[in-house]
Amino acid sequence: MYRFTLVLSFILLILLGVGCSRLQETTVPTPLPLDYIPTAVQLTLQAAQTDTPDDIPTSTSTPTNIPFAFPTIPQLDSPTPGGPLPTSPANNQTVTLSPTPSATATSNPNATATPRPSRAPSLTPTPTLPPAGVQINSPGPMSRVASPLKLTANLRAVASGSYNVELWIEPLQPGGDPRLLYREVERLISNPVEWLYLDQHIEFELDRVSEYGQLRITVLDSFGRAVSINSINVILLQLGQSSLTPAGLKTESLVINEPTPNHLIQGGVLIVSGIALPTEDFIHAQLVTADGRTVGSADYAVIPSSDGSYVPYSVEVPYQVEIPTWVRLQVSESSSRIAGIDHLSSVQVLLSP
Repeated sequence: MYRFTLVLSFILLILLGVGCSRLQETTVPTPLPLDYIPTAVQLTLQAAQTDTPDDIPTSTSTPTNIPFAFPTIPQLDSPTPGGPLPTSPANNQTVTLSPTPSATATSNPNATATPRPSRAPSLTPTPTLPPAGVQINSPGPMSRVASPLKLTANLRAVASGSYNVELWIEPLQPGGDPRLLYREVERLISNPVEWLYLDQHIEFELDRVSEYGQLRITVLDSFGRAVSINSINVILLQLGQSSLTPAGLKTESLVINEPTPNHLIQGGVLIVSGIALPTEDFIHAQLVTADGRTVGSADYAVIPSSDGSYVPYSVEVPYQVEIPTWVRLQVSESSSRIAGIDHLSSVQVLLSP
């Protein structure tokens, strides 16, 4: 009992000392004004009702990697072309989806029809026409010419060949007898230039006031076979002044596409084809040897084009030879008034039985 009393007394002494020390350190609070006391009481009650969060305990365990899943964003339909654009999410506005407009076409009475582009037509290339072997520059076709006749022409020369210039006449009214009014023959050297230029004056006299005439130029090879012929028709005057027309055609009027020059032909039949600008209703093809023999010939009917353009032709020429023979293929047309050949083209080929 004595020990209990002693311990209790010791505890009371300690409590008394602590209480005295707090009284010495505590300052006397300043009294509040009477009109502010209700407000202070209200603030005190509100503070007492507020919960104070506990301290967050710290964990010393090893952190575990927790997989992170991205949130799934719902897929919206793509906006229809021509429809309204989607609203930006930054504006926090509600997006209202409208039904997709149908593809029903509507007519506009004020619309202008736009032509559909079409592919440009491809043009068929026109084959190049070869120049004529004889080109008469002056006078032109159906010129009215008084003496002297001033001739200018270009000729494709043939080695060791020759050329003839002839002027034929007959009465203006058809049915008269044609006669040769002028002829000139010139020999060519063995290695002439490719083209010859003629410039000469032809004097003539007429018994009538005027005559129908034809100026014809022929180029011959070394064997005397015609290589190229060209001619023009003119009106010759006894008196007066000449009245010239423009030059005629400078390209070949009878074009030989097949066969090509120096081609070997076998089988007894030669097929000749090309294009022509005919003035008559038929053309003539023949095969002439170096000694002047004709080993094959054929005629082909043609109809001149109404617009004056070239027309195609093709003719089979049968031939007979016993050994390989060089021949000159001549394609020509003749005049219906003055006897003789108006136009002629030729190529050299080798015939074999």
